Amino acid sequence: MTSQQDPVKIAQEGISMLEELLYLKNKGPARENDVQKPYPKGINFAPPKKDTTIDCNQATKKYGGIVIIDGRGKRAK
Repeated sequence: MTSQQDPVKIAQEGISMLEELLYLKNKGPARENDVQKPYPKGINFAPPKKDTTIDCNQATKKYGGIVIIDGRGKRAK
């Protein structure tokens, strides 16, 4: 056993040794994915297309389908 030393000092030394050991054990060489790379500013994205939605009549013309329209709507007063 050790002589009567300050138990707080002994505990602090032991904890610091354990922390250093765990830090060195878990620290490996730096990998390429560990470093955040800056966003490439030279990339130009295409502008959003205007009016990309089409109604059912335009879709039938474009894709060669048929539309069945139910004529029962609200009655005009």
